[in-house]
Amino acid sequence: MVPAFFVTVMPPPLALLTVLFFGLLMGIAARLGFLSVGRGCARLMVGAVFGLGFSLGRVLFEYWGILIAIVAIIGGLACVSKWERRLGLVSDPVKGPSAWGGSEPQLTPEGEPIQTFNHGEIAMGGPTYCDYLFPDGVLLQGLGSSAVFSSDGRYFAAPVPSRQSWGLVVLDRQQRRIYRCDNSEFWELDTLDLNSLSGRYSPLVDNSVRQTRIDELLQTASAADLVAIADLWLEPGWYPEDIAHTFERRSADGQQCLVGNVVLPPTFRDLPQPLEPLRSPHYAISVNGQPSGLLMAADTALVWSTNHRALVCRAQEQTGHPSGDRYWLWQVDQGWRALPSPWVKSDAEPSFYWHDVVSLDEHHVRIGSYLDYPRPSLGRYGYRLDSIHSDTEIQAGPVRLSSRQHPQ
Repeated sequence: MVPAFFVTVMPPPLALLTVLFFGLLMGIAARLGFLSVGRGCARLMVGAVFGLGFSLGRVLFEYWGILIAIVAIIGGLACVSKWERRLGLVSDPVKGPSAWGGSEPQLTPEGEPIQTFNHGEIAMGGPTYCDYLFPDGVLLQGLGSSAVFSSDGRYFAAPVPSRQSWGLVVLDRQQRRIYRCDNSEFWELDTLDLNSLSGRYSPLVDNSVRQTRIDELLQTASAADLVAIADLWLEPGWYPEDIAHTFERRSADGQQCLVGNVVLPPTFRDLPQPLEPLRSPHYAISVNGQPSGLLMAADTALVWSTNHRALVCRAQEQTGHPSGDRYWLWQVDQGWRALPSPWVKSDAEPSFYWHDVVSLDEHHVRIGSYLDYPRPSLGRYGYRLDSIHSDTEIQAGPVRLSSRQHPQ
């Protein structure tokens, strides 16, 4: 407000020329690209406008002087604001993506697509999170929807929603290094430039603005280099590390041996769930060194026959089959063959769910199962609400008889 004092003691015509002079300096600075200088001149012009108003009030008498001074100040400030916007010295505040989802970044600054999947909410109706898969294979999991890139495209930042204390993640795309920051002040991010990160705190509280310097943020963060897994780049600790490459199951007499070797796809990026082959790997199985053309999980139940010359398990064909996993029988002298489905579903009959193989003898395969007990919407009839997968309850006639059993 120093210019206001000097302009106040000037005659009104000279005070007006001072205001116009600062306006001219603003225009020249903006035209030459010195925006910071132009903004400084704008602040000086505001002070000069106040000085012009006080100068008018000083030379005019009685109440007219006060009224004219107020009108001059208000009108002058409006002109300064309009002149700033016309010169591009003032820009509207940038509001980033919402923490409630729907506006996650879909393209990198280079124009390449970003895949987002596994969307969820930290609570019903609360802020959302998802996984981000970048074109170069970098996969970040469980990050908030309000994510932004830096102005030069090097950094990617996103909050980490939580029911307790939120977090913040910054990815250095050039070095493939991730920074996990102990900062719970950012629910929504607006801009990320070379010097600072701007965003807002909880819109549910006050939606107040937050800003921090990037260098200070990264210095106190926990940093880790991403690890290359096939064609993906993953954060350490966010993927299974103890995958067995092979397993074997021998018959009780040791004469027969089933061996499984892990089968991984040539590329992970194109899968709907890129980490599914690592979390639930499938194994190509062979018996006594003879390939079967089948895939099974390492924890799938497998039963040898009592004479140790046959086995039954659930598996799927490597070439794919509409039915997916089926029951397969292997015999020493006949090899592999698919068994017929033990139950044909019908809308007019209870639903049976088949489980693991229980036993195998020369003539029969016994498979554990359980009944799906539907719960009607109106007690004993109506629409199906849900199912109870547990003991069954048998009813006969008007008399209700309770008999609990585990069908097999």
